[in-house]
Amino acid sequence: MKILVCGAGDVGWHAVERLLRLGEHELAVLDTNRNRLENLANQFDVSYFVGSCTLPSSYEELRIKDFDLLVAATARDEANLIASDLASTMHRKQGGPDRPPLRTIVRIHDERFMREASDIRSIFQATHLLCPEEVTVRSIVGQLRNPGAVRLEQGTGGVVSVQSIELTNTATVGQKLRDLELPGNARVVALRRAGESIFPGPGTELKPGDKILLAGSTDTFESARRAIEGERARTKRLVIGGSSHMARRLCEALEKTPWHITVFDPDPKAAHAMADAFDHIDVEQADPTDRAVFDEAEIDKADAFVSLTESDEHNLLASSTAHSRGVPNTVAVVKSANFEHLGKALGITKVLVPRTVAAREIQELLNQENVSRIPGKFMEGISGWRIRLPQGSPLSGVELTSAGLSGRFIVLARCRDNVWDFARSNDPLGAGDQLLVVGRSELEDEIPSTFLESGSSA
Repeated sequence: MKILVCGAGDVGWHAVERLLRLGEHELAVLDTNRNRLENLANQFDVSYFVGSCTLPSSYEELRIKDFDLLVAATARDEANLIASDLASTMHRKQGGPDRPPLRTIVRIHDERFMREASDIRSIFQATHLLCPEEVTVRSIVGQLRNPGAVRLEQGTGGVVSVQSIELTNTATVGQKLRDLELPGNARVVALRRAGESIFPGPGTELKPGDKILLAGSTDTFESARRAIEGERARTKRLVIGGSSHMARRLCEALEKTPWHITVFDPDPKAAHAMADAFDHIDVEQADPTDRAVFDEAEIDKADAFVSLTESDEHNLLASSTAHSRGVPNTVAVVKSANFEHLGKALGITKVLVPRTVAAREIQELLNQENVSRIPGKFMEGISGWRIRLPQGSPLSGVELTSAGLSGRFIVLARCRDNVWDFARSNDPLGAGDQLLVVGRSELEDEIPSTFLESGSSA
């Protein structure tokens, strides 16, 4: 595949690095800054062009029709959207009607564009919109809810949420799965009992001590979780250091969840603005790394600590301090990839670099394999895969209810025309669909014959 990356800044740099790791792409980079391009070319095996991604002459010079994909990764959202539209139009003009259309991945910062993603994609001919900050927030939410399933959730753009729940004295104990009133298409996809992981059926009765794997559409997931755990489920405590833009996004994402949030920021103006913006959080005008503040606020009793200030060093220090004083789950978000490896040494549960998270997302978007295993541990004995149905798949044209997967595999989500959606039982499958599938780990060898075709390979 021939790929053009617009922008030789941080996101573009990391995208180039990730794509070259695949070892099967030819890359070119377009930027107005010659020095930045030369530095990139000295580091990586790429060609480069000096020019603007918003000018038609740039795409004439580099013959955009020869490219298969454009990654618009400049620092300006508007420029990235224009690049997607302009490059797509000129690709079609140069290549003619028989040339497959140009795929585009557009880096976005402003969440207002993401809220109107469907219209934005259509207007600017964008195949995918990618917001590094939004993807990072989803990673944090996944880290808080179920760390082993973060990559599974990210693979669907946040459409699917997954959580393992241990049943104790909840009202659902003693009920059969068919009697649970779960919203939307939420479902108990797996169950761990007496050291064995199973795919339960409608008649399976829930027992005390069972550990279930609950999956559902993200927009109704919390309602499903409450239906399982009840309204008296233990409230968890989250401490956030800083009131940055990403901290605000995290508070929005966790608004209807069992997390009680306290935000610490020593800046009076920032603390007051945060308190005015949200009714469901507490705000303290203080520095959580201060020993007296930490002790008085009893931060050591928190379930999780996330540091989201504008300072990398402060985020690492704060999260490391929280870990050393007993907080079990700590997350630091940093801008510099040079700090990413420090997490283990400092005892931090997870260090996230938004541009690295975005580059990994780009890499996964370009994954053309029919079957790829998703990293992570959702439940012992249970694995996840992304599966692309080829021409000739035995499941093409078949509804999920008739697919014969019961007891072996469960399809959680389907991607068609580059849009992921939570899978529904009456969904007919088709060639080219991408599926998010969970199943018993020992049945991985059955995937080719089940989803692809007899004699095919993954």
